[in-house]
Amino acid sequence: MQAGRAIGRWLGRVLDLVFPPRCLGCGAWGVYLCPDCLSDAHFLATPKTVGWGFRGEALPLTVWSVGLHQGILREAVHQLKYEGLRALAQPMAAMLASTWRQAGLSASGIVPVPLHSSRQRSRGYNQSTLLARALAAEVGVPAVEGGVIRVRATPPQVGLSARERLANVEGAFQAANCLQGMRLIVLDDVCTSGATLVACAQAVSQAGGEVVAAMTFTRAEEPG
Repeated sequence: MQAGRAIGRWLGRVLDLVFPPRCLGCGAWGVYLCPDCLSDAHFLATPKTVGWGFRGEALPLTVWSVGLHQGILREAVHQLKYEGLRALAQPMAAMLASTWRQAGLSASGIVPVPLHSSRQRSRGYNQSTLLARALAAEVGVPAVEGGVIRVRATPPQVGLSARERLANVEGAFQAANCLQGMRLIVLDDVCTSGATLVACAQAVSQAGGEVVAAMTFTRAEEPG
């Protein structure tokens, strides 16, 4: 596993030499997210609290996000998630790490929100796992891969109401007993209603783990 990741990092450096990164916003060479384009991003200094629970169980969850899901931040999520630009995980994780430090977060592990095995086979990777690995290296807290699995394939959340999103992911996750006693951050790429994060956090809680908070790279704008 470690050898494979080392080879992947080496290949990434080779590809950067052959195909240097270009800013997703303006096309400037050298970086994927240039300072000028980032200056137009809407960064978030405060978290969102989501408080849904299943079957009457209240589970308030604090969600920290780098910025709103718009502009270059939205494009970064899209390129990482759908266009296979895995190298974006590193600069995105560096920004997540800045939010982590500003929020004063402390945990014993980072749990990426999992994809169902069928969707991961189709995509070839889980973008949240890539972010978790890179964030782990930034903050010195291990990524707990496989700590939570998706036991039920769910339709995409896009276009669903908040209530439909909650019903869509109910019972979709199962956490491993190894999470018992751990203080954890649940990590995903985007927070819309928070339903997926809450469902994942509840699975962790049922396995005996404590979810300190959740983190996402972007957060959807509030309606209105």
